[in-house]
Amino acid sequence: LVITGPDAANAVRDTAVVVRDVFTNAAENVLIAGYAVYQGQQVFQALADRMDREPTLKVRMFLDIGREPGDAANDSIVVGRYLERFRTREWPQGKRVPEIFYFPASLQTSSEKRSVLHAKCIVADQKTVFVSSANFTEAAK
Repeated sequence: LVITGPDAANAVRDTAVVVRDVFTNAAENVLIAGYAVYQGQQVFQALADRMDREPTLKVRMFLDIGREPGDAANDSIVVGRYLERFRTREWPQGKRVPEIFYFPASLQTSSEKRSVLHAKCIVADQKTVFVSSANFTEAAK
C-alpha cells in the first residue's frame, strides 16, 4: 500500500520512496506512462543515475504533452518546446535522456477533439508495476 497526501506519515510506504526504489532497482527496461512532469529533476535523479550505472538500461516515457489555452502553434513547435523544457528543466543535467513519446490527440487545438494520456504507471523489467493517480508535481508529493 502506498499513500500520498497529508496522512502519508502513517502510510505503509511513501510514493516518492516507492518510485525511487523502482528506478534504482531497474535492470533492463523502464516504461513510464501518462505523467505530467513539473519537478522532474528531483523525481528522475535516481533513474538518471541508474541509467548511468547501467548503460544498456532502456527507458521509455509516454508523457502528457498538453497545449496551453489559445496556443495555435504547429504540433511540432509545441512538442519541440516541451522537449526543450524537459531536457533543460525536468531531466537531471548532463544525464542520458530517455526515449520520449506522446499521445498526438493531446495536441488537438479544438477542446472537443483533444484527449489526454491520463493513466499513470511505471513498469520495470516486466515484473515491477507501480500504478498511481499522482503526477510528478508538487501537489502529488
